[in-house]
Amino acid sequence: MDDAPEHSPQAPTVAFRRPIPQGLMIALVTVLALVVLSGLVADNTDALQRVLIGVALSVCVILIVRIARMGVFAEHGRLVVRNFFVSYKIAWSQIAKFEMPPPYGNLRKTGLRIYLQDGRIISATLYSRGGIDQFADVTGRSSCQVIEELRRLQQERGAAQ
Repeated sequence: MDDAPEHSPQAPTVAFRRPIPQGLMIALVTVLALVVLSGLVADNTDALQRVLIGVALSVCVILIVRIARMGVFAEHGRLVVRNFFVSYKIAWSQIAKFEMPPPYGNLRKTGLRIYLQDGRIISATLYSRGGIDQFADVTGRSSCQVIEELRRLQQERGAAQ
């Protein structure tokens, strides 16, 4: 007799990422880290400079990890939005609607917008309109495709709660 608890089958997590912009950002931060690291091999670096270089390298590593983890993730009962500095976990029932990112050049809430029932707006900054978007859709799914998929997932997974 098996005493293991039964688990209800849950839908797999659907990840929305933009590999080319993320890869470019990671490459730029890696180059910055290498430039900072070059300060350690200089003969005339004193102790304070070495400490500052260590702090700068730590910041670069943290940025690389955060950039690599960025994205929008549709889970069974919630939507997870990971931005540079902040992550949000939102129940499907709290989401009122999704909206396209504002035009390139806005300074706040520049990404794909998620309006909550309580009036707050969460922005998925990975889906901001940027300079790379004007050349071609080499960035994976477009914002329109992501919004349509998120709406579909909200209907499916929000109703299943």
